[in-house]
Amino acid sequence: MKLRDNMHDLLTMSRSFGSFFLLLTQNITTAVGDARLLKILHTNIRWACCLRGDPADCAFLEPSLPVTGRKTKPRESAFDDPAVYTVREERRLLLDEIAQLPDRTGYLWFKSRNADAIRITTAELAMPHGSELEAATQAIRRNPTVGSRFSRKAYEHQVAERDKRWQEPAANDVTEPLADQYRQTRGTGGQ
Repeated sequence: MKLRDNMHDLLTMSRSFGSFFLLLTQNITTAVGDARLLKILHTNIRWACCLRGDPADCAFLEPSLPVTGRKTKPRESAFDDPAVYTVREERRLLLDEIAQLPDRTGYLWFKSRNADAIRITTAELAMPHGSELEAATQAIRRNPTVGSRFSRKAYEHQVAERDKRWQEPAANDVTEPLADQYRQTRGTGGQ
């Protein structure tokens, strides 16, 4: 309960402090199990990118899905008059189709800038394999500034400094005066 309240505060007040979150998940309803918190999250998002997935995860997108109002309904027979789906029905169809979207296809919604989501297809990345992948990523893996990492040397220096602080006797160490007192008491008591 306390964690949910803290998350609620973070989500509703972060913009006023100039802080923002980036949430990446394959299934938002699994990642955020609390329905109230999920609603707060959907209310406060600035933009969303939803690729193929569970329509329930993308239900918040339904009012923004781009519709034409001219999508024709299938005819029961050749003699039926053509009919079109209502805007609501068309949006429901688009939402249900999210589960069958092709690879790298989805909806991008800039909530704070546009009422409608945009259907997008991302570029296919040519991903090297094996030793080519190793060579392509070597510069990134060796650069400790990528991902705010430390070099081994800097890490070891930081550990040594920490250990030095922990191992130094404190200025207010009471064990030495007590040990001296004990030695004096023991020395005078034995005479």
